[in-house]
Amino acid sequence: MRKPRALRPGDQVRVVSSASPLTPEQTADGIALLQAQGYVVTVGKHVYERDGYLAGRDEDRAGDLVEAFSDPDVACVMCSRGGYGSARLFPFLDLDAMAASGKMFCGFSDVTT
Repeated sequence: MRKPRALRPGDQVRVVSSASPLTPEQTADGIALLQAQGYVVTVGKHVYERDGYLAGRDEDRAGDLVEAFSDPDVACVMCSRGGYGSARLFPFLDLDAMAASGKMFCGFSDVTT
């Protein structure tokens, strides 16, 4: 098992939505908490989109994950919530490349798949 390095103030945390969408109001407190801890918080392009019960199309949500894991400035990729839509992203992801990035990946529920 690879263990990511501990986050430090000034590190960038990218919030993505791998499944269900949220509104900016629903993420405001969490983002403020991360910022208060000294992290720079950025948000994936499709976090607030809605396609039925998901945060945009599968390809777009996967694209946010790929972009976050590919961005050398991002130290941690954090999913905004869990949900069934997360497992639908597997065909679009290079899991080996994600693991090799050494980045912290945070989430719960279906994100743990």
